[in-house]
Amino acid sequence: MTAPSPAPAAPLDPAGVHRAAAPPVLRLEDLHVVHHGSRGPVPAVRGVTLDLEPGGTLGVAGESGCGKSTLASAVLRLLPPAARVTGRVLLDGEDVLGMIPGRLRAVRWTGASIVFQGALHSLNPVHRVVRQIAEPILLHEGHTGVDRRAAEARALELMERVGLPARRARAYPHELSGGQRQRVMIAMALACSPRLLIADEATTALDVMVQARVLDLLRRLVAERDIALMMISHDLTVLADTCERLAVMYAGRIVESGPAPTVLRRSAHPYTRGLIAAFPVIGDLAHRYAPRGLPGDPPDPSRLVAGCAFRPRCPLERDACAEPLDGPALLPVPAVPPAGDGPGHGSGTGPTGGKPPGPDHRSACPYADATAGSGDVRPGTAPTPDPPPGTPEGTGSADAPPDRRRRPAGVSPATVGRGADPDGGADTPPHNTDGTRHGRGPHDTPRAGAAPDGAGAAPSGSDSGAEPRPAGETPAPGGGPVGGDARPVPSAHRSRRAAAASVVGGSAPTPDPGTGAATTAAGGAPDPDPGPAVPHPPAEPTDRGTVLGARGLTVGFPLRGRRVARAVDGVDLDLRPGEILALAGESGCGKTTVARALLGLEPPTAGEVLHRGRPLPRTRRGLLAFRRAAQLVLQDPTGALNPRHTVYEAVAEGLRVHGIRDREEERVAAALSRAGLRPPGSFFHARPHELSGGQRQRVVIAGALVTGPSVLIADEPVASLDASVRGEILALLLRLRRETGLAALVVTHDLGLAWNIADRVAVMYLGRIVEIGPTERVLTDPRHPYTRALLSVLPDAPPGGRRLLAGESPDAAAVPGGCRFHPRCPEVAPPHADACRAVPLPPLPADRDGAACHLTGREWSRHGESR
Repeated sequence: MTAPSPAPAAPLDPAGVHRAAAPPVLRLEDLHVVHHGSRGPVPAVRGVTLDLEPGGTLGVAGESGCGKSTLASAVLRLLPPAARVTGRVLLDGEDVLGMIPGRLRAVRWTGASIVFQGALHSLNPVHRVVRQIAEPILLHEGHTGVDRRAAEARALELMERVGLPARRARAYPHELSGGQRQRVMIAMALACSPRLLIADEATTALDVMVQARVLDLLRRLVAERDIALMMISHDLTVLADTCERLAVMYAGRIVESGPAPTVLRRSAHPYTRGLIAAFPVIGDLAHRYAPRGLPGDPPDPSRLVAGCAFRPRCPLERDACAEPLDGPALLPVPAVPPAGDGPGHGSGTGPTGGKPPGPDHRSACPYADATAGSGDVRPGTAPTPDPPPGTPEGTGSADAPPDRRRRPAGVSPATVGRGADPDGGADTPPHNTDGTRHGRGPHDTPRAGAAPDGAGAAPSGSDSGAEPRPAGETPAPGGGPVGGDARPVPSAHRSRRAAAASVVGGSAPTPDPGTGAATTAAGGAPDPDPGPAVPHPPAEPTDRGTVLGARGLTVGFPLRGRRVARAVDGVDLDLRPGEILALAGESGCGKTTVARALLGLEPPTAGEVLHRGRPLPRTRRGLLAFRRAAQLVLQDPTGALNPRHTVYEAVAEGLRVHGIRDREEERVAAALSRAGLRPPGSFFHARPHELSGGQRQRVVIAGALVTGPSVLIADEPVASLDASVRGEILALLLRLRRETGLAALVVTHDLGLAWNIADRVAVMYLGRIVEIGPTERVLTDPRHPYTRALLSVLPDAPPGGRRLLAGESPDAAAVPGGCRFHPRCPEVAPPHADACRAVPLPPLPADRDGAACHLTGREWSRHGESR
């Protein structure tokens, strides 16, 4: 499966459009990277060939361990000495692998530079940011007479170019927000005018507004400076929003490549479809209470299976997938779908089905054609499908702006606003714990050419993340279960990602317009377990009280000069039994401080926290009893786990802290099993470094569950996790809510996560909740301009409706008068501007469905003009 060498006249560029007019800035030719260590040789990159021209933008996608970052590090020889690199890395025609150390130092920063993911870890904590930006200038141009003063003057110009105010030049890295630190890294990377910029997960874990600003900055720099950009991420939609070409990597190889709209609209590889389906589309009912993930774990590079490396996880596996591909590593994808073929494998007419290949679109799977593609997930790039006959007028489409999408007529927010199963629980993910898809039980006939039951399936203790469907529950198209008399969703609501999920999660049944019966996607016999697509709410909880709440909660932090930063300023909040509440907003809005205050980890300046109607205890014994009932799940599982402790010790620690000494081993095993680590005994002696990211997060959740809490507070639980793990962790939270009645407060900047699992959403800005209500209402019909702005900058939002807010998140030590959002509000306009600027708004009551806005209750357009 080695990649062919490019021909001189028309070099092979498996990642997109050829540009013969300009020689490539970067050319990789049959690149291999092998790490040598205690496990022997481990191949990280296997035969990658691609070109990147001046002004070109290439997005490289894939899960952790697929080889993305290794590929980027190989460009500038930043790999450890134990790594062996073969092939050619041509930077402006010069082979980097053959450069002597002096020449390599000269090329770094000037020829190519890298923006790493962890800006805080990449910056020197004891140096001011202006000095760090000036450092590469002095290093490479000091011999030309450039002194420190001149270098810092250029650094200030670079800061202005990337949108950083000059007053932040003297700041240290810890004094900047995440987005500001990331822009410092970009300014450093541009200091010596490189021809190639590599951004490695540059927007991971940033909130949506900061992410939008960073992506806009990268696009502008490419246009202004004609530099080449290679951007690495696990989120295909983020890459498609920035890059004109995409290359998807799996197990060290490129498995699909081509122009970004083509790859997303007509994805030909099952792995690409899985990555697309893992990230929900807000407003698409197929994603409501139906988090999706790829089954199993990413492959171990030291133990790759024969043939296609993806086949143990592939729903389209056949016997021939175990055989090496005889020919090029990437095959042309047909531009015209083969007539009569269904989505899946071809009908035996060959890899391309007898049709001419599509331009620049290639896939490593010779058996999957483009008819099962995901559809274009970027609105506006393809015509919106007409709704089926009888669709109620006003029903929105997946291509509509996020705040204009509508549920089907007659379906109330209460109906669609919660997941469904007959027992009143949450919905289940699209895969069973044994690795099979819903609709195929463990004893069903396997697909043609599939391995026997159990072979190739994700182990029970892996990150497959799903649980069996409860009795009586039927799967919805796209993998979401439903119950009761749910109404079918119009086809306009079937997003392009949902179509991808139907391939990864099994063939989705399609309702027959005449009989209501469902048939398989391939047009076969009716599905024996049909079901409509709109989820219904679980049974109402019998206890309508509040398990955890806040009244007038205020938390202030003293600053120099007798100033106080009001991180939380008068928050009223209720968390009900069995409810999942998402607390969303930009970084620095006070979300995490609210979570810490609710757990008694941050003493309030004013107001109170209530647990089951009573104030939070202040004594050590009282707080200990409370924290047995309310547990915290931290964002970074690696930092939350002691690397010296085994999994058993990490989970048992909570029992020992709370003095629970009976049946310790039984309780630890039950918690691990409930968190999806089965059989639990096989994990007792494992240490954190021996687990995958999803397994580590499950250990943290098991440690929180072992004391039997009634409340779980999760701070960004999936912010940095891959597509294969994200859906599994979210499905786990839904399952725990159903099985135990657990209430959960999920702190997140990801509104897609809220659409996936939350019953209600509270949006915070500058220490206050500015909008709260049922998830479906808040995210499809937002009433506050800030909520509309957050939704408008999501990668799926149409470009014409973007509301990129000016300036940084405001300073909690200088809260503006009137509405605290008015300095950045795009809808402030006469005749209400005076009220917005001068009249303060009271905090929202905890039980209100609404928004704290002077414009609420009036019909306003997207530009703030009265209708």
